[in-house]
Parts: sequence; C-alpha cells; structure tokens
Amino acid sequence: MRSARGTLAQIAVDRRRVVLADIARREWLLSVMALTTAGCRRAEDRAYARGNTLIVAVRDVSVILPDATDLDFLIFLPLTEENERGELEGRLAERWEHSADYQENTFYLRRDVQWHDGPPVTAHDVKFSLGLLSHPDVRERPPCQSVTVLDDFAIRIARVGYVDGTGIVFWPRHHIQHLDPKRFWEWEFWKQPVGNGSFRFVRYVPETMMEFEANLDSYRGKPKIDRVVLKFVGKAGLNELLAATSTSCWAPTWFRSPGC
Repeated sequence: MRSARGTLAQIAVDRRRVVLADIARREWLLSVMALTTAGCRRAEDRAYARGNTLIVAVRDVSVILPDATDLDFLIFLPLTEENERGELEGRLAERWEHSADYQENTFYLRRDVQWHDGPPVTAHDVKFSLGLLSHPDVRERPPCQSVTVLDDFAIRIARVGYVDGTGIVFWPRHHIQHLDPKRFWEWEFWKQPVGNGSFRFVRYVPETMMEFEANLDSYRGKPKIDRVVLKFVGKAGLNELLAATSTSCWAPTWFRSPGC
C-alpha cells in the first residue's frame, strides 16, 4: 500500500509538472508580448482599422490544437483558473470541494454556460473530455483514477495531481463523440471549433487566417476585445518577426486574464 508520504510526494511531483508546463506556455506568450510595438498600426492597413480588433501573428492553424499554446482558452473554458494573485477562480465550476486527502475534487458547474451553438455545458462534457484526453490513441493526459457524474452539473474527479481544475479545457461531447480518436489531431473540428468561452469561431481561411468574435452571451459579460484574428505567417514569417525585420504587428495572446 502506498504510504501517505508517498502519495503526497507524487501529488507534489505531478503539480510541479503542471506548473512547469504552464510556465513554459506563459514564457512563450510573454516572448510574443515583448515583440508588440506601440506604433505598429498603420492608417492605411484596414486589418487594423476595423474597430477593437486584435491581430495575432502565428505560425499556422496548429496553434489552436489542445495544449499547443494558451490559444485554446480563447474558445474553451477550464473548470477553474488562477488569477494574477495565484488564487483559484471558478470558470465552468462555480464552486468545488475536496476530500480530506486531496485526491478527489467535486466540482459544481455553472448553469448559465452554453456551447456557442446553444446547448448547456454539462458534467457529461467534462467526463467525455477527460476520457478523450487519456484515450490510448490520444494520450494527452494521464487517466483519472475515476470520474463520476453526480448529476448534469456536478462531477467528482479522483486523480493524484489533478485537484484544482486548472490547465484543461473541455469540449462539446455532442460534436465530437462520434469522431475517430486516431485522427484526433487532424479533426476538422479544430478548424471550425464550437466552444463555450469568451470568443466564438467566425471563419477559417486555409493558410491565411482564423477569425473569432466576442461571445456576447458569455456569463462573464462582453469581452473588451471585439474580434481576434490569427494570421498565419509560417515559420519563416515568425523568424522574421523574432529578428525584428518584419513590419507586421505582433499582439499579446494570453487571453486567460479576467475580462479579456
């Protein structure tokens, strides 16, 4: 039998991995933010003159794939999220409680969060997404010890190292439950995503761009940014920007802060 000390040590190791992965993503995003120039908007550039629009230069459409960057937080919500003070705030979950040994968390979901096509987000979506992430053909996350749907808006998750609900977003079961996990990274769904977050998908132009608009029905209220455009510039384009030899404009891409 694993000792209590061994269990706590494993929790610490798993938590450290999550934190380090999050730091790596944030450092990447901060490097993007560092390239933002105050005077990069040109009056004749119509892409920058369409109101409150944020244009982000990215390599290609792969940035929207799960855990590629934080860009999936544009469209999808986690259960909880850490604010700038390191405190947990609810997103899909409005409240939560943990077991005495911290190996189980019960999350109670908000009832006012909907998928962008209308249906409510439920505990069944959360369970399905966790199962998909640990599917043998996906293997994006280790499996939970157990995931129990208590009702449509309550779920209990048992897994060492996953006790706070951060770091994972969830997807609409009704859209992807019939898709082949073997082709997970190639699904057309990622190019036309149906989410539940602050921005909703508008259009995808192959090898050119992907566009999102503010979700006016968000439980958090209207985002401060009206529209987000991901412009695909390719690897060479990114290298030019990093070398500060391009006239293109970079913009910060971390949309996980409150009220984005």
